Amino acid sequence: MENLWETNPFSNGAKVLVLLDGTERLAREEIEYEFSDKDLVTTIQETSEIDALAYQFYQKFGNDPSKLYWYITDVNGVVNPLDLSNLEGLGMIIPDYVNIQRYL
Repeated sequence: MENLWETNPFSNGAKVLVLLDGTERLAREEIEYEFSDKDLVTTIQETSEIDALAYQFYQKFGNDPSKLYWYITDVNGVVNPLDLSNLEGLGMIIPDYVNIQRYL
């Protein structure tokens, strides 16, 4: 088994789902986040990218804060982190780093 970086979204466990056509998909449970008054809110722009948002808000907390993107996607129910176009103009919660440390 390969070693995964500690902020991998599958580091807390994953399941392999076998679909009806025989293809396999990796799945995991989303975190159950307790909101805090220290959470921030940012407005999604046309050019917003989830890893860039993670870097912007978590850069003072580690070597590669862009890997923390999945906390933002879980808390906001983002289905496709590669395409935020359907969220343009909406507010996105940026979870407080201290609160998400328990998931690391």
